[in-house]
Amino acid sequence: MVQGAKNYKNSDGYKPTTIPKALKVIKGHKEGITMESLNNQNRTMNTQAGSRLEKRIGSIFIHVSDMKSAVEWYSRVFDLPYNDDYMNGRLSTVYTLHFEGTEILLDSNHGAAPAPQPMMFFKTDDIRHTLQFLKDTGIVIHNEVLENNIVIFEDPDGNRLMAIQM
Repeated sequence: MVQGAKNYKNSDGYKPTTIPKALKVIKGHKEGITMESLNNQNRTMNTQAGSRLEKRIGSIFIHVSDMKSAVEWYSRVFDLPYNDDYMNGRLSTVYTLHFEGTEILLDSNHGAAPAPQPMMFFKTDDIRHTLQFLKDTGIVIHNEVLENNIVIFEDPDGNRLMAIQM
């Protein structure tokens, strides 16, 4: 430690620590470095060299053939309110479903065929209750693997989705 620093305490009792002298010459810093300056330098190097893509999903597109039917279905399954202007075709060809963390965009710009495998999964705290709800609502079920807490189902366009109890 730097001499004199070991006995220093500020008014709230915090005793600062210092970086050993050997680290002070890293990256050409003669006066000393801080963890903040090292982190900032690493961040700058990574963003300049990397893709600058964030490690989170902004939105997920689900292609639909009938916007009205898709909005009604997704709103009913996920208990979401919906905007009547979309139902009457007065707005965009994309409808936003607001979920925690990520948006799902229903896209009626046609052209994409449904995938044979689930595109994503949704968490549930009770897979049996979710399965019963899906059956009662008349939703097509493709696979019930209750011992693994998984149910695969499809939307009106045949897009496969999955529910998993975690």
